[in-house]
Amino acid sequence: MSPALDLEKTLATLRPILWQALEQLRQFYRQVQELTVQDKGGDPVTLADQTIDAFLRHALQGYFPASQFGYLTEETYTPGQPLPQPYQWIIDPLDGTYDFLQQTGEYAIHVALVHDHRPCLAAVAWPEQEVIYTAIAGAGTYRETRWASTQLRVQPPNEGRPLRVVMSRSHSGERLQAFLSTLGVIQQIPMGSMGCKTASICQGDADLYVNLTGRSAPKDWDLAAPDLIMQEAGGAFTYANGELPRYNRADVQHWPPLVVCHPALSRRLGDRLQAFFRRESRLFWKIGKFSRTKDRAWFLIGFDASFGGSGEEPSPAAETPTESPPPESTEPTTESTASPSILNWAKTALQSIQARQQSESAATVETPEASQKTPADSPVSVSEESEKTAVADSAPAQPVVEAEPVEPNPPPCSQ
Repeated sequence: MSPALDLEKTLATLRPILWQALEQLRQFYRQVQELTVQDKGGDPVTLADQTIDAFLRHALQGYFPASQFGYLTEETYTPGQPLPQPYQWIIDPLDGTYDFLQQTGEYAIHVALVHDHRPCLAAVAWPEQEVIYTAIAGAGTYRETRWASTQLRVQPPNEGRPLRVVMSRSHSGERLQAFLSTLGVIQQIPMGSMGCKTASICQGDADLYVNLTGRSAPKDWDLAAPDLIMQEAGGAFTYANGELPRYNRADVQHWPPLVVCHPALSRRLGDRLQAFFRRESRLFWKIGKFSRTKDRAWFLIGFDASFGGSGEEPSPAAETPTESPPPESTEPTTESTASPSILNWAKTALQSIQARQQSESAATVETPEASQKTPADSPVSVSEESEKTAVADSAPAQPVVEAEPVEPNPPPCSQ
């Protein structure tokens, strides 16, 4: 058993440290043109990130020793096993680095204290608003200035106005737009940091945030603090199937689609997302929009991990796959109804594809003219008989995709 922790006292200790970090980050913000930007795994990192990270860790370690408190931060994380300490500080010293560099004002500091894989204390500092949002499990969410503190409660959307959706400037895309188009009339509000998005919903400036993931997935330090801020304000911060995110696992990435909004809206959106993923997966399998490997990877991570799908192709009779992930294990898992080997294979496949995706255009779908070519003219041909059968049955012919370098073979199925 881990020792009990006085969370009110812990927050009182954290508060002045966070105000100091906020002021330091604002100073960097006013000199942003002088900062050198480095690349860290495809994400920008600056001296501001590194300085605030070091300040927060050293300040907190003076009160919360490493024997009882682990430290998981964006700038110091190395892949491995979960931290063994009973409590873990999960820190993002600068969430929204792109917006920080572009000087939109929408960047934040995230600090969360996690116990048993869930945050029990959280703070999100929004430097340009000079505000800190704080939450303790079971005690509510507060918007704090230097002089006052106001409790926040998430309000349901106003039926008389468009749904206000906050969305990233740097992580949007056609896939998200396709889903948003199913929601009717909406107002899109570009915004940077995840903490800023969540705070905007909590204080009534927006209604919804949806993350479908894609080339990358949000990490523990992106989500842990905003998660508790939203939950304690009476909102929903869940995967699309309603499950709560869990932190300090072996994998810090969160691949399932994420929904942040009022609980009543969350339940409706979960159904819409489930329908969207099923329709999307059927389309991908039928027309071969992506390569087989990529299609299966998206399907397994985006659908199976979120909705407990079988890990099988939606229409098994439509084709006989020559490359497929391992059959799902019958062994129960704690994180998902999908087999860990299936999800690990899918993640590995996506990671191997990411290096090519920056220069990769949309995959070519065979045109009617191309289908008339003879086998000598085309690497793949479709017979007239199969075309007639496909039309008659309203089932597209075998999907045609461009050849890609061989992806990692899926692991053998678990017994």
